[in-house]
Amino acid sequence: MKVTGTGNPAALTLRLREREVAGLKDELGHWAAVADDAEGAEAHAGPSETLLFSSGRTPAEVLAAVTALLDRLTSTKANEQGRVLVSGPTWLLGPAIRGATAEAANRLVAVLERFSGRGDATPEELRDAISAASAWSETLMGSEYVQSEGLSA
Repeated sequence: MKVTGTGNPAALTLRLREREVAGLKDELGHWAAVADDAEGAEAHAGPSETLLFSSGRTPAEVLAAVTALLDRLTSTKANEQGRVLVSGPTWLLGPAIRGATAEAANRLVAVLERFSGRGDATPEELRDAISAASAWSETLMGSEYVQSEGLSA
């Protein structure tokens, strides 16, 4: 399974393919920017920001958690199965997984449109986009299953 509870309902462990690491880093970078911007603007938070802060986390707590997770991702190497194992708080990884999955799906749509319409996307670009969207979809399904089955919260 790609996503498992850690025995602690507040944390998840992800077994990411190496190609997924960049997507998670990008999404965490987004959340870091949101937290940084929210330092003085929590009252103006939009829906995705509200989701992240709904657990009562302050922007400083979010930024600290994002920084710690990015540090772990940077220092963690793939295991013998080619997976990067990383654990982190469910309240951060849940929204990050959903965001990375949506981004991968949007990228797939854009590449498909370019490939079939203008013809300026290469088969390799299409394969990469399909692979990333598939991998993130599997990660999202695993995350939703783990959380809905009470293995993690």
